[in-house]
Amino acid sequence: MSSPIRWRSWPRRLTALTAAATVSLAVAAGAPAAEEVDPAAAIDVRTFDGEELGEPPEGCATTGDVVVGEAPFGAAGAGNRAVRLIDDTDAGTTTMTCAYPDSGERYVSFGFNPQRHGGPLLFGIRGDTAAGGTGNAWWFGISPIAGTDDATVMVYDGAAWNQLGRVEGLSSPGEFTEVTVAATMHVAQITAAGATFITDLRRDDTVNLGAVVFSSSGRSAVGMEFYLDDLAVGTELTDDPVGLQFVDIASWVNPVSEGEPSPAFRLVSFRPIGAASGETFEATVDWGAGPEPATVEASGQPGRFDVIGSHPYSETGPHSVVVDVTGSAGTSGRSALTVAVERRSVVAVEPEGMAPRFPSVIRLDDGRLLAAYYSGVGHVDPQGLIRVTESDDNGATWSEPRTAVTGRFDNRDPKLTRLSDGTILLDYFVTSWEDPAGSRQLGTHVVRSEDDGRTWSDPIWLDTRMSCAQPPPAEGCASADGWSASHGPIVELADGDLLAPLYGVRPGSAGQDVDVRIYDGSGWQTLGRVEDFGTPGRLKPVSVDATATSLEITVGDETFSTDVRRDDTVNLTNVTFASAGTAPTGMEFYVDDLAVGAQAPPSAELDVRTFDDEPLGEPPAGCAVRGDVEVTGAPFGDAGTDNRAVRLLDDSSTQITSLTCPHPASDEKHLSFTFAPERFANGFTFGIQGDTAAGGTGNAYWILLSSVSSAPSQRATVVRSTDGGLTWEGDDEVTIAVDDRIHFQEPNLTVLPSGEIVAGLRATSNPQVLYVSRSFDNGYTWTPAEPSDIPASSHDQLLLDDGSVLVTYGIAGVANRPTGGVLVPDASGDWSGHHQIPIYDSGHGDQANPSSVEIEPGVFMTLAYDVPARTLYGIFTELADYRDPELNLEVTPATGVTAAVGEEFGDVLAGVTGGWGNPGASLTASIDWGDGTGGSPGVVTEVAAGHDVTGSHLFDVGGTFDVTLTVADRTQTRTATVAVEVTCPETDGRETVVIGGVDSGLPNRAAGGGCSINDRIADERAWDDHGAFVRHVGAVADRLLAEGVIESREHGALVRAAARSAVGR
Repeated sequence: MSSPIRWRSWPRRLTALTAAATVSLAVAAGAPAAEEVDPAAAIDVRTFDGEELGEPPEGCATTGDVVVGEAPFGAAGAGNRAVRLIDDTDAGTTTMTCAYPDSGERYVSFGFNPQRHGGPLLFGIRGDTAAGGTGNAWWFGISPIAGTDDATVMVYDGAAWNQLGRVEGLSSPGEFTEVTVAATMHVAQITAAGATFITDLRRDDTVNLGAVVFSSSGRSAVGMEFYLDDLAVGTELTDDPVGLQFVDIASWVNPVSEGEPSPAFRLVSFRPIGAASGETFEATVDWGAGPEPATVEASGQPGRFDVIGSHPYSETGPHSVVVDVTGSAGTSGRSALTVAVERRSVVAVEPEGMAPRFPSVIRLDDGRLLAAYYSGVGHVDPQGLIRVTESDDNGATWSEPRTAVTGRFDNRDPKLTRLSDGTILLDYFVTSWEDPAGSRQLGTHVVRSEDDGRTWSDPIWLDTRMSCAQPPPAEGCASADGWSASHGPIVELADGDLLAPLYGVRPGSAGQDVDVRIYDGSGWQTLGRVEDFGTPGRLKPVSVDATATSLEITVGDETFSTDVRRDDTVNLTNVTFASAGTAPTGMEFYVDDLAVGAQAPPSAELDVRTFDDEPLGEPPAGCAVRGDVEVTGAPFGDAGTDNRAVRLLDDSSTQITSLTCPHPASDEKHLSFTFAPERFANGFTFGIQGDTAAGGTGNAYWILLSSVSSAPSQRATVVRSTDGGLTWEGDDEVTIAVDDRIHFQEPNLTVLPSGEIVAGLRATSNPQVLYVSRSFDNGYTWTPAEPSDIPASSHDQLLLDDGSVLVTYGIAGVANRPTGGVLVPDASGDWSGHHQIPIYDSGHGDQANPSSVEIEPGVFMTLAYDVPARTLYGIFTELADYRDPELNLEVTPATGVTAAVGEEFGDVLAGVTGGWGNPGASLTASIDWGDGTGGSPGVVTEVAAGHDVTGSHLFDVGGTFDVTLTVADRTQTRTATVAVEVTCPETDGRETVVIGGVDSGLPNRAAGGGCSINDRIADERAWDDHGAFVRHVGAVADRLLAEGVIESREHGALVRAAARSAVGR
């Protein structure tokens, strides 16, 4: 029983926490000039402080986990209570609906605290529709902004979410923040933490305003824990809301180089609501140095205006600006934006009412880019289209989109592949929404183009063992029949075979888990769950060992122990089986191989009653029955076609169906049987009876097996084509990964230069990360799927020329699932531990599903979409963006390095630490030897401490030389200078210069660094090539001449002697 509700007089103001933060998503602040609309009369505040902890709020309808809980956050203090809404499951949404009298106006105020803000809080005002139903007249959302304590306030227009603006600190768990809504039938004003927004975007058309609703967002278990306090609801307003609704607030502009003209771009759009007809508007924009005039233009949509500005942004990243709009009749507003300065292009804009999703992009043979995408009214569309567009300038501009695939059904998730012969394949899967009972899958299809996407063939269906589907116009598959889908491009192997990655479930793969429960005389206690035990078609073992004080039950492979009893009996007697309850929901159970003994466990082998010789259609002899109980055929699994068992059937609402078989009284009891549930419904009960002290009969132990449907595991597979994609054989389908604990979805394949195939798999793991499986035999077998640390949902894999893979994906576990990326330098190695970056965030939950292409070496374009803007974008990144800033390349010069004239030098010159990428492929070095001979490549060798750089050189003169090293990885270059001391340890003191036995006649003078001319010639070194030796002597002679050691005539003598020698011959 709830305690009395304590009410307080309005108003009770709440403390709001604000925290400055910057994000790359443009957002708007409330209009300070707008008058905040108040309730017309004082209204009471429901504080929840006097309500019972752990109970739902009195008078409100709830679903999911909604109770009054302790809420001592911030200024609320100890002892404060509030309504807590938790959603950690994927079984449904968590909601609270509180009824209030119908009216034409509604004022709502509440305190909001998100302890866990894994997804938006949705809330709104319900009303009656003209057709007699109920709808959400106004539907708002508070969505967290990743990496900050800020949140975006949104409104739903019946088709899509629209951003109203960003509120600083609204997602902070530290305090309660006041949120108010003042609504009429046509316009609503929402204020959060002092930021006020106005809108006329309604979800449903209702004739009045009634109940107030709060809800978690969707069925995903993303972790939401909200507290709502101080709820106040009124029925009249002081005034109608008037102001400017800022829309399309996601502003961005490309950076410009120094000296380039600044492009004009739309900062924000707005619509006057409740303003005087014909009012004109002026605007200023503060780029950071004070207000400057901006241009206000009529938008292409009626009643909307765009604010246009120009600023020379050269640095990419977020930049804050403030736009102020003033109307001639006094209607004013402010939009505080964060302009995203990034390299972006517009790939396609869909017509009003449609939006692009699920893009794919490839490069054609002639260098152009071809992109495909899904076009529909929503994330699903009964008649979704696939459209294509091309770019001949590396994604800067795009052709007018044209439809490639259309038809009666939902054609979705297109993926493009270019084969080695130039053929373009476009694969997609097809869903029918015509059945009111639910969707039906029509499988994955492929169309071909021989002219770079200008025309397309008729579709070819991919056969698969996962689906009953046949090509349309067949009816396709319901989920129970198995189904398949695709979300990755087809790949071509070196032998010409094609592999198509699919995912789905096989027919008949749905399982039935069983919860094992025991009755304590007043309620059921759960002992545990046994996976797949309730699946029909097999007889499965059950055994019970009971004493007067304890029971051990084994169901399948799981054993449970308990001391819970239903009735107090003085002994243990009969065994009994029954359906659970009298509802005619359809229960059909089979019991076989019954054995009962007086010892637990039995000390000797017991007789087993198989029922095989008992009459069909008759109750089992010697047992008492109620309802439909008889011996019947039970050819389940390995039992064989002649097997018989006792069937208990309950399709009646008048009584339960039961079977009781007597057994002499004893202090212990063993019961074993096999059990097959063909129809489970409410559950199957069984137990052991006993005599009571009062002379009656009770159930000493009473056990329930209740069915828990287990969804079939989704698996990832590949289907093969050996004729260029003209046919696909489902009988040759190979499973990449399947697991009874998680689903594997949306596989993508990458064929590495070595021939290894790497499959990246979306998984429903917790936390959600990308799983990786590999094939080393052209896709016929696969390694067990292993988790990476990439939080990928709906990802894309792009192979680069050096064997690395760029992975772009929706960032799982982050609000709105923005697009991120990571570059895996060695795709045949570990996919974990690499630097992950954000790429794009539309600010809406319906996004990601990216696709990437390399437009020039080290420059990438990733396709991403903004549903409210109906726009498909290309976002440009560079290789350096993916480098971990902590992986700085460091070069440490070696010290004490010495070399000898005329002897090959090959010592370590420097050590290298850090760097990014696959060491064997990405680190390079070059060496300038400092002796005037120029440069040569260095050799990078992996060692325990990092890498060493060595080089090969022949010094022909002594002295100390500054050797310059240049070391680079993919994105960094470092130089270092190494002092090398070159000496002549054993000076050649002959009187004349002798080259390979040929006396030049030139005096063997001192030639610097303690060396003679003979030392510098180094004719004693092993030379493999005479010409190279002669050129070497010529170069030494050049330097000796330049140094003044020899004269011009002596230069020729040295070269002639070298030429006459046999060195290197």
